[in-house]
Amino acid sequence: MAFLRRPRFNKTQGSKLRNRFCWVEENTLKLVFEKPESKEGFRQLHSLKEARRYIELRLLEKAGSIRDLSTQVNFPLKINGKLVCSIRPDFIYWDIEKNIEVIEDTKGFATEIWKLRRKLFEALTGKKIITT
Repeated sequence: MAFLRRPRFNKTQGSKLRNRFCWVEENTLKLVFEKPESKEGFRQLHSLKEARRYIELRLLEKAGSIRDLSTQVNFPLKINGKLVCSIRPDFIYWDIEKNIEVIEDTKGFATEIWKLRRKLFEALTGKKIITT
C-alpha cells in the first residue's frame, strides 16, 4: 500500500504544515497573497487564518474594544536560569471589557511540541494561551 502514503516533506515545496504566507496592508487592512515589492506598510503573517484573525483584532482595536495589540512576542522559557525553549504566540492584547491581558495563538493544527511548550509556558507564568 505504498501508493497510499503521503510523500515526505521536501523543503522546496513550502511549509510542512501547508500554510501560506499572507500580507495585510496596514492602512486599509486589505489581504494580499503575493509578496509586495516594498514591505513598508505591510504586515507579514504566517497563514490565512492568522491574517484573518489579525484583521478582526485590528478592527476591534479601532472600535475601542481592545488596545495594545502586539504580534509575535517572544517569551523565553527558563528553568533555574537555563533556557529550555521559547514560545511566540501570535497575538497579545488588552481586552478593555474584561480588563485582562489576552495571549492568543492561531493554529490550524496543534503539534505535540506546541502542546508541550504551551503547558510549560502556563506552568512557568501562570498565564493561559487561547488557541483559535
